Amino acid sequence: AQGPRVGAQVEGRRLLGGGLTTPRQTLSPMRCLPPNQAHWSTASVGEERFAPFSTVFSLPFHGGLCLGVQLPDALADTALPPELHEEEVAFASDLSQIRAAEFLGGRVAIRRAMGAKLAETVGPIHRSSRGAPVLSNGIRGSISHKRHVAVALVQTGPCSPVGGRIGVDIEDLHPTRYKGRLAQRVLLEEEVDKLGSLESTGLTKDQEVLLAFSFKEAVYKAIDPFLERFVSFQEVVASFSPDGSCSARMVAPEFPSSTTESEPSLHITGSWVQVGRYAVTAATASIVEGDGG
Repeated sequence: AQGPRVGAQVEGRRLLGGGLTTPRQTLSPMRCLPPNQAHWSTASVGEERFAPFSTVFSLPFHGGLCLGVQLPDALADTALPPELHEEEVAFASDLSQIRAAEFLGGRVAIRRAMGAKLAETVGPIHRSSRGAPVLSNGIRGSISHKRHVAVALVQTGPCSPVGGRIGVDIEDLHPTRYKGRLAQRVLLEEEVDKLGSLESTGLTKDQEVLLAFSFKEAVYKAIDPFLERFVSFQEVVASFSPDGSCSARMVAPEFPSSTTESEPSLHITGSWVQVGRYAVTAATASIVEGDGG
């Protein structure tokens, strides 16, 4: 069964009515990419258009499942997936067309990443005051979106490390306009010196900058529950390996670089993968207590 259509009456409210539709492009059938590949140099995600809210990739990633869905060009007259809760649809009705599509697409992605059985036990996925999805039942999840794709990363097993928080991000590696000053804004000098270390994966130095930008965004989501403040790009130092692993260390007042073993520290690990034209990154942050000495 199809869910409610945007523009239909739901509890007396007209959802996003009057929105302008854009000419529809030729849509490809829903297709999932093979999950057993750690890295794609070429794939169709981001290059072809899929049916609105269809799953465009699903793969084991960073200790959980990462899933992406196609966002619609416009929500007016677009059938909404049945996974969406009516409170989520009502919340989206107060957003712009673009923001509503991103919000709803993220909720579709995170529920599909949970699996149908678990998703049935989850109520409306609200947004916290810090913008993160509010989940229950011990589920850990994060959402991101870029252009026409929304992604979610979900972990449902025992949390390792205990108390760890996760973040996910997606970034276009082939932007129509690349901002040449991005490296100056995002990278520290020691990170600039490492550019070119991922040449064996097929990434250019400019794409490595975009990868670092994406990973730092994922890191910010993972560390926000501990810091609950704005964190600048200059406070996180990231490093990457061609095998898809990455890590970061925090340079911040709460966790100075001179931290001793007797003081708590922030431990950050990560993963990255290229899916079509996009880079998907994930981070796990946890507090490691000192020995108290």
